[in-house]
This record gives sequence, C-alpha cells and structure tokens, in this order.
Amino acid sequence: MLFDLQWSLTTLQMLAMAICVLKDRRDIPIVPRWVGWFVAWVGCMLPMLALISLFKSGPFGRNGLINYWFEFPVFFLFMIVVSVFLFRALARLQRDG
Repeated sequence: MLFDLQWSLTTLQMLAMAICVLKDRRDIPIVPRWVGWFVAWVGCMLPMLALISLFKSGPFGRNGLINYWFEFPVFFLFMIVVSVFLFRALARLQRDG
C-alpha cells in the first residue's frame, strides 16, 4: 500500500514540476520546454510501477519487460536530465541574480 502511495506522490510532484516549467513565459526559459514535456511524460508513466505488487510474472512483473527494461531506465534518465538542467538553471539564476 505504501509503495503505491509513494509512486502516486512522485507522479504528482513530477506533474507539478512540468507545469512550472511549461508556464515559464520568459523570452529564454530558465529550463527548456522540452524538459517540461519530458517530465510530464515520465510522470504519467510512473503509475504503471504501482502494478508491480499485483503481478508475479509477465510484462508487469518485477522482472518483466515493462518494469525492468522500460520504466526504471526512463526514471533514471529523468533523474539525469532534470539534475543537469536544474543545476544549469541555478547557475543562471545566480549569474543573473
């Protein structure tokens, strides 16, 4: 139950971040808009991870195609992309600040 709740909260956080990035109306956005769309895409995909606890085998199982070879690599790609662009945004804000 808590596992499912954790992915739900993570999804809401990702969607909130995507909305903030996409609503940036500066001439040169602090974070590129494609990052916002990427975050929204990953946030909409993560609820599939809640299905892990319901399946023992098959594509939704812990070692299945969707979970092991798609969901986790996309999540880690999300972590890398967001980290890089948020560090760049912080440097830009400090420089312009």
